[in-house]
Amino acid sequence: MKTLRILGLSLLVLLLSSLLANSQSSVGGTWSPVAAAGAGPNSPGTALLLTDGTVIVHDGLTANWFRLTPDNKGNYDTPQATWTAYAALPNIGGRPYAPLYFASAVLANAQVIVEGGEYINGETNINNPNPANAVWSTKGAIIDPRAMNPAWAAVTRPAGWGDGNMQNGTGDAQSAILPDRRFLLANALTKEAAYYTPMNNPPWIAAGTAGKLDINDEEGWNLLPNGTLLTVDAYVQQNKVGMNSEIYDPAAAKWASGGSTMALIPDVGRPLGNTHEVGPAVLRPDGTVIYFGASTLPLGNFTHNAVYNTITKKWAPAPDPKNNQGRLLTAQDGPASILPCGKVLVEEGLGLHTPGGVIFFEWDGTNIYQIQNQPALVPEFTFTSRMLVLPNGQVLLTDYQLRTVQVYTANPNECPPDPGSVPVVKTAPGIISAGITYTISGTQFNGLSQGAAYGNDAQSATNYPLVYLVGLLSKDVVFCTTHDHTSMGVATGNLIVSTNFECPNTIEIGVNTLYVVANGISSAGTPVIVE
Repeated sequence: MKTLRILGLSLLVLLLSSLLANSQSSVGGTWSPVAAAGAGPNSPGTALLLTDGTVIVHDGLTANWFRLTPDNKGNYDTPQATWTAYAALPNIGGRPYAPLYFASAVLANAQVIVEGGEYINGETNINNPNPANAVWSTKGAIIDPRAMNPAWAAVTRPAGWGDGNMQNGTGDAQSAILPDRRFLLANALTKEAAYYTPMNNPPWIAAGTAGKLDINDEEGWNLLPNGTLLTVDAYVQQNKVGMNSEIYDPAAAKWASGGSTMALIPDVGRPLGNTHEVGPAVLRPDGTVIYFGASTLPLGNFTHNAVYNTITKKWAPAPDPKNNQGRLLTAQDGPASILPCGKVLVEEGLGLHTPGGVIFFEWDGTNIYQIQNQPALVPEFTFTSRMLVLPNGQVLLTDYQLRTVQVYTANPNECPPDPGSVPVVKTAPGIISAGITYTISGTQFNGLSQGAAYGNDAQSATNYPLVYLVGLLSKDVVFCTTHDHTSMGVATGNLIVSTNFECPNTIEIGVNTLYVVANGISSAGTPVIVE
């Protein structure tokens, strides 16, 4: 478990020269601050991409959310973009729901769900009233951004989870949306998981636990093209060093070993101070998953990063990054994100409790390279940062301790959009009007990856289609609102996926070009007439 750190902790901002990494380097992309007008979050944490192209960002350890709206060209880091206050989480159980680490997802029907919380502002664990002790809340809330005045509503916890104080259950749990659109949530302190379907009564249905080796705590989930979930065991409550991975098959409702990772990924095996953290895992267009490690334990010739091949179902070790002193870097509960070309941006540091600043790298499938341009404001620890893939292909970086929101733009010469990841529109309306619902269909509407990832207790997947129009005369970008996607899978190949969309009254009358975008990669344009 992470130690709760005061958000106002004064930070040591290191000079970029002190962050020189090993001899391998890549030019990489560039960073820019989000200079949007208006007041944004004070301690920006988890960010989620709504299906109308706006981003909501949680203000850590509060009930508050803020909305980032792009400018009229679809950019998020210009003064013409805007911050506005979004709906605040409700009081639940007579107290504010103000979490720090929690599960989250944008559902196929465009609703947003958040669940749990390792720490809740104003609460201590009733069974162990230590101000720094985690409560592992079972609170949850859901909101429909399409409503006239969106408001969060409390979600009843899965039956049997936690205690009468709404504690010691969900906590900093992992979650994922399956291809069939069900939201799957873990109980951090047990092997349990449960499916959530908003229209069902009861909404939560228990998932299978058969075959699960250890409890869910500190383990992340990564959705694979065949609809299964990959995790790496963190061995919480087990005094052992291991390299086992597990795969959950929703159809069979059971877990099975995914084989040895061939690398020591979890932070285990030290005499004192094991955190059991893992790093983020990202599926790439070539069908491999890069799993970044959290361990700094020397273990013979083993590395701490590994690659899982979803085709061969085999693991292989991946190289470790180091800083200029030759010290091993880790991604303990850190963020990573897919880039348009299929490379992976990752944030690496010296460890969960070891200050010294972070360094950003790109993984190209074979090597991990430090990018030359590090952000002007450098986070101190990996666990305070989050990433989110934006529709324009940029990556949003939030850091609640550094209190910064920045954008990473991949180098177009080194990282052009992967042609195999482009959505393909098959059927679309030729004439549209504002406020009317239309259906559009095609292939690869979900992208080839979930997008961005984190160790375990933050999720910001973007594997769902967005629709936007570009006016012929103004060249303005206007996002429509998509909902009820027929699939929430990844790398769906030739499967025809459809979604519904409605456009706002700000769309330009006359000739427009319509695009579908998933994980920052846009389809070819389709001409439409707006009446």
